[in-house]
Amino acid sequence: IEQARPVLMRMGEALFHCGELGCGQAMKLTNNCLAAAILAATCEALVTGVRAGLSRDLMREVIAGTMAANAALSTSLPKKALSGDFAPGFMVHLAHKDVRLALELAHSLGISTPLGNATFATLGDARTRGMERDDISSVLRLREQEGGIEVRLPQTR
Repeated sequence: IEQARPVLMRMGEALFHCGELGCGQAMKLTNNCLAAAILAATCEALVTGVRAGLSRDLMREVIAGTMAANAALSTSLPKKALSGDFAPGFMVHLAHKDVRLALELAHSLGISTPLGNATFATLGDARTRGMERDDISSVLRLREQEGGIEVRLPQTR
């Protein structure tokens, strides 16, 4: 690992040794599955709240001070979907693949994954609606279409 560190550090900002062979892949898959689930749940909450009459900005402020605070709401959604940018960063079809692989790993270990399954289905819906090559934050657009509203930041209107 130390010999490869200079090359590996050109690919990212941090390097973690996760253990024996396969542990790094397990870390990647479980992290990507969790990130996708958090993003999907956050998009659902925002669209539901705005559709129910809440202010998007108030929701973001309240959530930021609670246990529901997350990086999707504070960082990735404002940079991407809330700003109307659905250009690929981490594409829906790649997230769908990683969630599938994470579910297969969990099931092979005898662990049930109801939330992972729901995330997989959500990403599948985005794929079938033509968003497979868009950023994973396109899940917001999926929920906006269902709710008949937009939950974008003001500069995109």
